[in-house]
Amino acid sequence: MKKTNVDFNPDDLLRQMPKDFSQYMEDRLSTKQLEQATTLIYNDPEMKRIADEKLQNAFYYWEKLQPFRQRRKKCRDFYQGDHWKDTMTNPDTGETITMEDYIRSQNMVPIKQNMIRQHIKNLLGQFIENDFKSIVVARNREDQKLSEMMSKTLEAALQLNKTHMLDVSVIEEFFISGAFGWKTHYGWHEDKNRDDLIIDSVHPALMFFNTGIKDIRLKEIDFIGEIHDVPIEQVISTFAKNEADRQIIKQWYGHDRRKNRRTAYTSQNQDSSMIDNMDFYTPYDVNMCRVVEIWEKVNMKVMIVYDPIHGKAFQSDMSFEELEEINRQRFEQAIMQGVPEENIPLLDFEERYENIWHFWFLTDRGDILMHGETPYEHEQSPYTLGLYPLVDGNIWGFAYDILDQQIQINRLLTAMDKIVGTSSKGALLLPTQARADGWTNEDYASEMTKSDGVIEYNADPKNNGIKPEELNAKNINIGAIELLQMQMNLLEQISGVTNAIQGQKAGSGTPLGIYQLQTSNAQINNRIYFEFFFQRRSERDLKAVKVIQQYYTEDRNIQITGKDFDDEIKYYEAAKGRDLDIMISMGRATNTPVMRQVQDDILLRFLDQQLIDLDIFTELTSLPFADKLRETINRKQQELEQAQQQAAAQGLPTEADPEAMAALQSAIGMKNGKIPGLQVN
Repeated sequence: MKKTNVDFNPDDLLRQMPKDFSQYMEDRLSTKQLEQATTLIYNDPEMKRIADEKLQNAFYYWEKLQPFRQRRKKCRDFYQGDHWKDTMTNPDTGETITMEDYIRSQNMVPIKQNMIRQHIKNLLGQFIENDFKSIVVARNREDQKLSEMMSKTLEAALQLNKTHMLDVSVIEEFFISGAFGWKTHYGWHEDKNRDDLIIDSVHPALMFFNTGIKDIRLKEIDFIGEIHDVPIEQVISTFAKNEADRQIIKQWYGHDRRKNRRTAYTSQNQDSSMIDNMDFYTPYDVNMCRVVEIWEKVNMKVMIVYDPIHGKAFQSDMSFEELEEINRQRFEQAIMQGVPEENIPLLDFEERYENIWHFWFLTDRGDILMHGETPYEHEQSPYTLGLYPLVDGNIWGFAYDILDQQIQINRLLTAMDKIVGTSSKGALLLPTQARADGWTNEDYASEMTKSDGVIEYNADPKNNGIKPEELNAKNINIGAIELLQMQMNLLEQISGVTNAIQGQKAGSGTPLGIYQLQTSNAQINNRIYFEFFFQRRSERDLKAVKVIQQYYTEDRNIQITGKDFDDEIKYYEAAKGRDLDIMISMGRATNTPVMRQVQDDILLRFLDQQLIDLDIFTELTSLPFADKLRETINRKQQELEQAQQQAAAQGLPTEADPEAMAALQSAIGMKNGKIPGLQVN
């Protein structure tokens, strides 16, 4: 398979394995000593030129994605409640200010009602309640038992990476920006102290890839990577193999890096500024080291060999002469054994050009930390991306569809607050002729606010009976409430998150069937998001299985939680799993409350109809007392078997005593093969 010019995993950037440099000299090595001892690509002008070109291409693509990052930032701000950050030109001064500052300058309060977050939270709840899981399916029916072993192994690896909540975070990013992704590789798990499958989410704002993509399957991607900011110690532990490597890396990044550790904890806040102020070449935290990871398809001339003995094609480094020699030896051995010439399994090979993934790990100045061909036998990059909807290349998320409605709702609420705040409320009209002698304005205001206040005034008949009057401005119907309701309805229609799917109370007289139909139809509105996400996740899991097949070279114990797989499968058998030809399908997870309820109802019906016994019921049900009940039944059965064995040893009849069997059934809660009081319609 693919070869690299390094002998360790190039995709384990976050691995922190301590390296012992004590065998090397503590004094600084000379330039000649560095060149002789280092394993890095050092003082190679041609390779440095190529690396600079790759870094420049990465910067070019990162810049081309700036409109997407700006659109994502706006949707993220609205999602977290910052609704008035848009800028405008102040009509009075000509200055560029935010909408919030302008509204406050008009003596108004910028009101916001975050509807976007509530709608996305509802979609996240739907995802958790209706999640699917990946199931490995063997292409050959005789390998179905092995496919269940592989499914259980995959589930164990997913649980190790806590992908259940990781995927919730990833789909949340999908709803906000329309882009999401994972990185699937093999590396060190510090909490488990072993090498295993690693699945990480990737931040869309830190990624770059070749633009001009139109295929929703992303087959046009041939250049992809991401930006890492890590401490100098981590860079050394990942890429240095000896003292010379360590000194070169420190030379590239500077000797004083991380000298003042206090600034490492004060240079950046825990907020979005670390993303919003991202620069391609310079880390936002000056104490961190920038590492640019690049994966690129390179067109190369390779030797493709098909071996009929194994039934597989593979890439080989052997020459034509070496392959012909193998065929000659096979031919001679087969003839000696009497094998017909047409049945001799000769190698079939040819040279052709293929696109091979290469990786680069570069510093911010283009120094090469590592470079080589992909180490993965699936011959792809470790990234799995989702870009939606990709109409004419554009990427946007669910939140972007309802931004205008959110803005209009905020404006209407702010306008209504202004109207209410500036309208007359309890003002007193006090004619001069009606003012009582000795009464001030403060006296009248004080008496008006009292529940038992008495207001004195001059009731002179000559003034046509004028008197103080309280003024309450009537609400002028300018249609603000109707406009607000219209925007709320539009928000519901555009988002597809209706009252029914939100679980709001149905109107009086609404039949149950109609309400359930409304809920089902509401789920259909946003099903495209979930289907697209599940499809991309199945691609990720297929890549994960390929990594497992490649790197699980020894048998492993499989430990998972749940009852979705056969308890008899406890080990992953590397020899059987490695060459298994598989595909990935999506099955509904049985660990959701809805599916558990459906499963328990079916099992109860089977038990009531005596289609299954109590032992099978307790093995498959998700009821909380099932395990304890099963242990009790097994203990009672063992006691009965022991009693029968003792009776046989004493020469007594071993046939089951009807009274004893009745006592056993009574002890385990059964009567006539049924559970007393259990009635399932």
